[in-house]
Order: sequence, then C-alpha cells, then structure tokens
Amino acid sequence: MNRTFRNWFCYSVLILASLNQARADSMTFYGELANNKIDVSDLAGGEGRALGHYPDLYVMPTNYVFEVIVVPAHKWNISGNEYEPKVVIKKSVQIPSGGEYKLITQDFESRDTDEEGNPIETESVDVKLKVVDVETETVATVPNNRKRKKLGVGEEVKLTLKPSYNIGNAVKWIVEGGGSVKPTFGPETTFTAGHQAGISRVKATFDNGMEIVNTFTVVEPSGILMEQEPFTEIWHIQGMASVGFRGRAYYKPTDVSFINIQVREQTVPGNGNGYYNFLNGEVHALGDWIQVVQGTELKGSKDGTYDQISAGAYPPPFAQGVFYWWIPWEYRLKKKQDFVKEFTTVAHYQEADEKGKVTLSKGGVNKSKNAEDPTSNY
Repeated sequence: MNRTFRNWFCYSVLILASLNQARADSMTFYGELANNKIDVSDLAGGEGRALGHYPDLYVMPTNYVFEVIVVPAHKWNISGNEYEPKVVIKKSVQIPSGGEYKLITQDFESRDTDEEGNPIETESVDVKLKVVDVETETVATVPNNRKRKKLGVGEEVKLTLKPSYNIGNAVKWIVEGGGSVKPTFGPETTFTAGHQAGISRVKATFDNGMEIVNTFTVVEPSGILMEQEPFTEIWHIQGMASVGFRGRAYYKPTDVSFINIQVREQTVPGNGNGYYNFLNGEVHALGDWIQVVQGTELKGSKDGTYDQISAGAYPPPFAQGVFYWWIPWEYRLKKKQDFVKEFTTVAHYQEADEKGKVTLSKGGVNKSKNAEDPTSNY
C-alpha cells in the first residue's frame, strides 16, 4: 500500500460474534468478551496498517455470524458491490472442533485513485480464528477408541485444552456428577470416573464465564464371561468322580475399561442332591480381591489371575446328583476400597451320573471327565 493511500483512509473494524443459540457459549483469549463483541479496531494499528494484520482470536466450536463493520473515508467495492461508509457484512460460518483453524476473509476494493490516477489496490480483512476445544483421551489403551465418552467405573481420561496456549491458571476444571479431576487448574487435567454408574460432566471454565463441557456416561460391570486359561489341561483323578479347570473371567460391557477395579466372590450356601446330597448347605468361601487388568478389544478387561475351579473328587458307588452355588460377585475401586457393590451372580454347577461322569460349568465354560479317564493335572 502506498503512502498516499494510507493517508486517505481512516477506518476501524469491529467483529461481532453472535451465537445461533439461546445461551452464549463463545469466548476469546484476547481480552474480555463483552456483550459478545470482540473489538479489534485498535489492533489494526490505526492509519497506515493493512486491514489483514490482526492477532489470532480464540473461539469455541459453534455456529457464529460475523459482522464486519468497516468505516472507511470513501466508498468501497465489496465482492462486486459498491457501498457507502459504515458497511456491514454478515457471514455465517461453522466453526469446527479439534483445534482447527478457520479463516474469515472479506475483500475491500476502493473506487478511488491515487495522486497519479492509479486505481487504489484491493484491501482485505482476514481474521484468523483458532478454535478452542478440549481433547479427551482415555488412559487405558484398550478399547482402541480412546476418544469415547463411555467409561467404566474408576476409569481415567486425560483432558487437554487445544490448541496449546499459555493461559496459566485461567482455566478451572469442574465436575458435575460423580468422579473427580486433578489438577483443578491449568491447561490439562485427568478425570477419574466415580465408583457408580451415572452421568458426569467435566467443565473447562474460563474467567469470562464461558465453558467447554464434556459429558461422560459411566457404567458398572454387568457380568462376566469365563474362558479356560490357555495352555492348561483338565484336572481329574482316575477312578473318582472328579473334574476341574482353570478359568479366567472377562468383564462386560467390553467397550469400556475396568482396569481400576478389583473383584471378589462372596460367600453363599450351596445346594446338593442325589450323589451330592452330603454337600447340601456347603458354604462357598469368601474370595480374595483380584485386580482387573487390561484384556482385549473383543473380550474386554480380565482378571489379573486365574480361578481354579473344581468339582472335587469323590469315590464310588456313583449315582446321579447335582450340586451348585449361585455366587455373588462384588467390585470396588482400587483407589476407593470403602465402597463395595454386588454386580452379578455366577453359577458354579456340577452334575454326576451313575457311571461317575462329572460335568462342571462356570461362567460359560463346560468341562467333563469320566471316572475311568486317566489322571490329569491342570
């Protein structure tokens, strides 16, 4: 831009960001946001500075209508249309999420000429918006979808303000519903889901009253599916009504992580009849707390150790009979051990026939041995 042009034009620019929703949900890190107006007229540097040189503005992802108000000294041609001073151009844009950039541009062309009769060159208003959002990532690497908003009880999620910006303690993290965040100030935090199912809202709140909200659905374990431990055999003593196996429990639902819980089996009296009548009322022992660990994408989280399951070994004469326990299973958080809750009941079921064959099932695994089968170990 030549000196003559700079002397001819005095202007100011105001950008007004108004939301297409009832509640204001926008913000900028450049100064305070007052009445949804971001006044950048003084940022252009007054006369002699190109309209396109504005500091980046930080906003939230939403729908905006931008009104660019230009106050030049002469008429302007804007996108082929000639306007008088105090032009207002409205431009509706969709602000994306994920820390992307959105460039809002309007061209302003003067119909005037300089002292030598040359047309005044085109000027433009370029406002670069940096979209402020909160990126979430689960600490658990399985399931593979680490952006999910469905969590297991006690599961942890890292929340990070994007794009990176030196804001110090200008952001405060608040939880509505169960769970907690740590730290409560700064550009990032870790949310730990609560010990019971529910809805939790984690808010990044700013000094100007604006906020970014992430809503998480927290679920409890709802059941198990057991598998025989790989590379293990079926236990049996030849000549006895006996069978056993080593199983490992996987937890439902499989689309969350339960690596921050511990589980155990509760006590319960058994029911026996026929060959197993002598076991009627036998009490299942209280189990030890077992840490749940990372499993697989398809099977879900799993027990950190196997369960050695046995139908016992009893001599002839053989007869038909059934024995079973309906075993309550409980969970607690690794970091909150004062809260214990039952979440499912798992059947231990064994049945003998008159030839001494025993079938044992638990958690979906079924194994059988005949009395005459050779002795075998786990």
